[in-house]
Amino acid sequence: MDSKAFKDLLFELNRLEQKVHQMDDLKRELANEVDRQINRKATILSGLFSVLLIYVYSVEFSTLFKDEAIHVSFFASFLQMFLIGFIAWGFGMFLKVVFTELWSKDKIPGGRKSITAHTKAKFAAKEKVILIEIDQILSQELIVNSHLPYQYLNTRSLNYLIDVSNRQDLDSVDAAIQLLELEIRNPKAHRYLLPDEDLITYAKRMTALQLNK
Repeated sequence: MDSKAFKDLLFELNRLEQKVHQMDDLKRELANEVDRQINRKATILSGLFSVLLIYVYSVEFSTLFKDEAIHVSFFASFLQMFLIGFIAWGFGMFLKVVFTELWSKDKIPGGRKSITAHTKAKFAAKEKVILIEIDQILSQELIVNSHLPYQYLNTRSLNYLIDVSNRQDLDSVDAAIQLLELEIRNPKAHRYLLPDEDLITYAKRMTALQLNK
């Protein structure tokens, strides 16, 4: 591979990284939207139970809405309503936590899986476009026929190979790879230059999982 081929490959890998990041961002956006819907449902339902508790207490147990209310002082009336309001608020907060937990773990109907399936339709069009673009990049001859191992097909490793090739006027890809392999023996350099999972494998796994659904 000459310098131009290296740069062309780097350009395509940059595009691929951008698309993979877009796909990851879309997944996070979907997860956040599902969490918001679960939180909203839990807030509404727990709020309704709190209101119901106040109503039942007011009708069945409180003297505030009965004839004897005229014999109750303002302070006593205020204290009754404050206490029942505080209890209802605490009860509502407790129920919100319970409902959020149950829906998040699909312990009751209408949980995370159901909400995700319903919400995912809103993201389907964006997801499909990104996946097709990723698949097109992966199918390019420049990537398919690259002589570089997959683990080095990322922008940081490739930038390093281009840099050492230019600085040391290397005449082969193998010579540049040998220098890279020496460099990544350093733990810090290894963490910087090599991702936990190489970009190509990650992108292929992503498209395979999503397109086969």
